[in-house]
Amino acid sequence: MSKSRVLHLIGNAHLDPVWLWPWRDGCSEALTTLQSAVNFLDTEPAFKFPRASSEIYRWVQHADPRLFKRVRHFIKTGRWEIVGGWIEQPDCNLPSTESFVRQSLYGKGYFQSEFGVDVKIGYNVDSFGHAAGLPTLLAGAGFTNYVFMRPMPWERELPNLFWWEGPDGSRVLTWHLPQNYGQSPDADADHLESEIRRAADSNFAPGINHGMFLYGVGNHGGGPTRRQLERIRRLQGDESLPELRLSTVGEFFAAITKEAGFADLPVVRGELNKHAPGCYAAHRDIKQQNRRIERSLVDAELAATAAQLALPEPAAARSLQRPWEHLLFNQFHDILGGTCTASNDLSIRDRFGAAAHPADELKILELHRLARAIDLRGVPEGALLAWNPLPWAREAHVSFDTFEAPNGGDPLTLLVDLDTGRNYPIQWSTAEPCFGPMGTSWRRLNAIVPLPACGYRVFQLDRAKPRAKPATLRAHHTLNRQAPGLTRWTSESGAGLLTSPVGFGIWNDPSDTWSHRYDGFDERLGPPALIAGNAVIYLRGQLEF
Repeated sequence: MSKSRVLHLIGNAHLDPVWLWPWRDGCSEALTTLQSAVNFLDTEPAFKFPRASSEIYRWVQHADPRLFKRVRHFIKTGRWEIVGGWIEQPDCNLPSTESFVRQSLYGKGYFQSEFGVDVKIGYNVDSFGHAAGLPTLLAGAGFTNYVFMRPMPWERELPNLFWWEGPDGSRVLTWHLPQNYGQSPDADADHLESEIRRAADSNFAPGINHGMFLYGVGNHGGGPTRRQLERIRRLQGDESLPELRLSTVGEFFAAITKEAGFADLPVVRGELNKHAPGCYAAHRDIKQQNRRIERSLVDAELAATAAQLALPEPAAARSLQRPWEHLLFNQFHDILGGTCTASNDLSIRDRFGAAAHPADELKILELHRLARAIDLRGVPEGALLAWNPLPWAREAHVSFDTFEAPNGGDPLTLLVDLDTGRNYPIQWSTAEPCFGPMGTSWRRLNAIVPLPACGYRVFQLDRAKPRAKPATLRAHHTLNRQAPGLTRWTSESGAGLLTSPVGFGIWNDPSDTWSHRYDGFDERLGPPALIAGNAVIYLRGQLEF
């Protein structure tokens, strides 16, 4: 007797490669978890298994080629499903647009190269929220489906199954997990049975006779167990339940497209938030390093492209793919969200460095290569190349320590644009060190110069009398020390960035790192006390600004 409804059981092994343990242990758990899945594929003819995260496949490929070969075999037979298509499950709010593009570029590229698979299913079941622009980026990268869990049902009411639409109208068919992405390590088969019976009632969309349920031990790896599979076999004979089918995520999505109710699926627009608001304020240093290195990698590629376009003999191409992948791994939601244990900080820092240095080195060498090709034979003193990596023209503040009067004589006073002849006055200020080479006068040169979009200008250093006063170097903010805060904050062009003053306060934060089940903080403890210009932050307080 066939059953009208089908519950697709997806064997899942949720594994955070870094969290309450270092990535060394995450690597070990990945190897044993994937070995366990292969063992079941060898002995359980109906068993199927999905796995995301290209970085984990790389670990297996390096550490256990035999296991990697078995994984490749089961991918070819259709019983091992690649989902996700990204380096790892990142925080899906904090990274830049370019980072999300690179997740798809490098993650999908790896799976296509190693397995001949074009991954279509986005899979971020543990990320803490999802930015509104993701449907556009996912669809643009060839994804057709998306699976997520957070925000949880008690945080935001969402359909189980819907079209998620981006600002440009792009859509991905999306499944919101009504239950957890797996079972805890101490859960027994009875617990699994209770969850399956609950899924039979809650894991179906209106008008759709196919639902999805994830089973398997997590969060420290593990995956499906022998006892779970034995209980599932027993439950498959229970006439009170839907058909329990060991399946894949792709098979589930393919089945629902044939349902009568598919034409009536709801459309959800905008971000899928919020969960764990504390993760967007925790561990400032990691967030700052992430943004700095995102910019550095893009700047390096722009500088290399500019040099290759401008010079008749391009330098040998140098890929920054692996540095990008190091950064993308560090965008893993527990790393970028600041929820890893403190002992992981050194490893996280080192991985940031592995991304930062190659980018910095390439940018500097390519700009020097470009500069060395410029004919400066008519320049008597010296010249300065100023580069603008931004895609719009702007006035830039040039600032660096140098000799105020090289070779003696009068001090330098002007920067003269070699193309236009326009001059820009120099203002001298105190250098970072208190003396220069050989004890000479060493000061900081400052000037405001116009730069083209994604381009450069070359300026001659000159001693002529300036025809205009140097631009005044102003502080970009004004502090209120009586009631600590900012009363003024401007951009380099002088445009105001505040519509009203910003005050600083101390608020009681009794929550955990994630601020689970918190919408805000209601108890204000008062302003910080200022001692010698520094704010004193009370323990268990959160800085508000």
